[in-house]
Amino acid sequence: MRVSKEARKLANEALEEHFLQLVDDHIRNNKHFAYEGHFTGHGAWKTPQRFKDAGFIINLIFCGLDHVPTSVKRVDMRVKKGGFHVSPLDIENNFFGNMEIFNEYYPMFNTIEILDTTANILPVFSIYDNECYSPLSDEELPEWFMKYMPNLYNQLLSTRNIK
Repeated sequence: MRVSKEARKLANEALEEHFLQLVDDHIRNNKHFAYEGHFTGHGAWKTPQRFKDAGFIINLIFCGLDHVPTSVKRVDMRVKKGGFHVSPLDIENNFFGNMEIFNEYYPMFNTIEILDTTANILPVFSIYDNECYSPLSDEELPEWFMKYMPNLYNQLLSTRNIK
């Protein structure tokens, strides 16, 4: 097991170094850049902030689900097809952590699309040019959006109350 842990550590370090080199290259050469991941800690937000500070337009697409068990089922299906395993505890931390931290950092983005991907792809909330919008009525909004993204939800409510 010791070799496996050491190999994993070295692989993670090499991956992080390569990622940071890609970020540096794209910022230096003013090239588009996209990546997918979990943003459950404050450190994960340094990369989008670097692009923002360099004058890039920052866009985010957030895909949400109704509950942790739905996410666990998706990971289980992926594993059965040869994908990598994620522990239920990590899934739960990602589920809540992504929404909690995003709710704090969302103002850095120029555009935001929030989608509910529980069953089909359902547009929930958008911000374009500092204007927020939802095609859903208050009753149709997913509970996870209202409960775990209160800053965004309150911004939507204040927009609806103004009009």
